[in-house]
Amino acid sequence: MYLRGRVLDWLCHATIHSDQPLAESQQHANPSCASQIGGSLAKLVYFSREPGDDAIGGRLNFFKFETDRIDACIEFMRKLQADQKHDNGSRSPDLCIMATGGGAFKYHDKIKQALDVEVIREDEMECLIIGTNMALSMSRELTC
Repeated sequence: MYLRGRVLDWLCHATIHSDQPLAESQQHANPSCASQIGGSLAKLVYFSREPGDDAIGGRLNFFKFETDRIDACIEFMRKLQADQKHDNGSRSPDLCIMATGGGAFKYHDKIKQALDVEVIREDEMECLIIGTNMALSMSRELTC
């Protein structure tokens, strides 16, 4: 548990750059941000590219919010949603929020109502394993 918390804390301050193509499962039509909402922290990650850049690859951005400031986290997601619509114009699909942890259940309705988006709850341990494998495969490209 301690190591997992330290890894998540480190990732919350990291930006991962990659020129590798996304896996086929990651190239879905709906851009998304993912969150792990626990008892004390809400961790948020989203994929971005520079505006107008159609090259393969991009940046994973990590942010964290104290759970008692969940409204600030939701407001940040609202800004991501507005930026994504602005950058992609009318061809922009709706934002999709993927969430794990107890907060995925506790704040599901609040996020869905505030952002008018689909909130998909995922199994926390399965996501942790998939994310760890991805981070390890990209470890040579990590920058902080």
